[in-house]
Amino acid sequence: MGIRIPGRHNSNCRCTDERVEMAIDGALSRKEQERFLQEVKLCAYCSDKYEREKSFKQFLSSKVSRKALSPSFISSLKEKIGKQPGHHGRFMS
Repeated sequence: MGIRIPGRHNSNCRCTDERVEMAIDGALSRKEQERFLQEVKLCAYCSDKYEREKSFKQFLSSKVSRKALSPSFISSLKEKIGKQPGHHGRFMS
């Protein structure tokens, strides 16, 4: 890993779009989240990117109301998706 200069964007930043999304969505373990937030502090570009994405998600969440889906609808949808060509039949819960 190269030298990381605090406050400057480095081409070798581990702050990828995928990791930003995972952090915002709560998909990282507590330890991974803590490590991610420490790394983000080292790069102004990544920190700004993380804060912008987090703010945007909060904005969207405040404007969009979530509706509960019936278990039968979810089962039906999973069944239809599972029948699609190229789908491997695995679903996230």
